[in-house]
Amino acid sequence: MRQRGVSVLVVALLAGLSKSTVVGDDLADLKAAHAQALKAIATSDANLWLAMFHEEQVRFDRGTQMFTDFKGMDREALRKGIADGAGGTESYAIKPVDVHYRVIGDTGIVWGHNVDLYKARNAPGTVQLSRFTAVYSRSGGKWRRVCTHVSAVPGAD
Repeated sequence: MRQRGVSVLVVALLAGLSKSTVVGDDLADLKAAHAQALKAIATSDANLWLAMFHEEQVRFDRGTQMFTDFKGMDREALRKGIADGAGGTESYAIKPVDVHYRVIGDTGIVWGHNVDLYKARNAPGTVQLSRFTAVYSRSGGKWRRVCTHVSAVPGAD
């Protein structure tokens, strides 16, 4: 009987360790997905953008009054819009600052601040400090962004 109790304890400990490992992998995967999403935005890579952002994403972008709901949006028109938007950009970089990550089941939450460095063609560069929240959903083992909110940090402009 004592041997069975020890076996149950060992199995329970291993199950607990496995769960912790999975959570750690989930967090690493979420961090990698967020880095890819930032890359898609900064490089205007339409294919990567479409892969990283859910087709029903909702976005609240910095400096806009309304949200954008991507549900039902024509993906090819969106691809063209991303490419066209990059045409006037000489360079764009997003530098994450004080970023936090949390995984709750199949939901990933990322929040913090970004320093956006933007240079339009034939214009001076701008630097903007933004705060953001990005919500990801895991489906089929892949994290995709489902909601984004970006706003200016008061007094930072």
